[in-house]
Amino acid sequence: MANEFRILIVDDNTELVETFKDIFELKEFKVAFAMNGAEAIERAREAKFDVVLLDLVMPGMDGAETMKAIKQFAPETPFIIVTAYENSPIAAEVQREGVLHVFQKPLVIEELVNFVTRLREKKG
Repeated sequence: MANEFRILIVDDNTELVETFKDIFELKEFKVAFAMNGAEAIERAREAKFDVVLLDLVMPGMDGAETMKAIKQFAPETPFIIVTAYENSPIAAEVQREGVLHVFQKPLVIEELVNFVTRLREKKG
């Protein structure tokens, strides 16, 4: 597919990851996922992603640490934050580092899907 758009979903909530994966695959996105920061780094080393949907608060490596690690070897990678902690110090940190958008959990899934769909159309 000429306009294949690759998404990496990173969240420690299995049900949320499965839901996002199912929805984005129905919309014909190419989806990979990771359940923690270390897995996300491994996936990002294996393939280039058009966007990473990243949770901030995860066991072990948090979202800010994960994003910084990926940006060291793939600085062009765009990130969208999906978090229940929009006003946390970690959220402020990643916003300073430059993210496309921060979505607050619980979220309206259609807003996230529409945002990512617009990114794909711009890449087009």
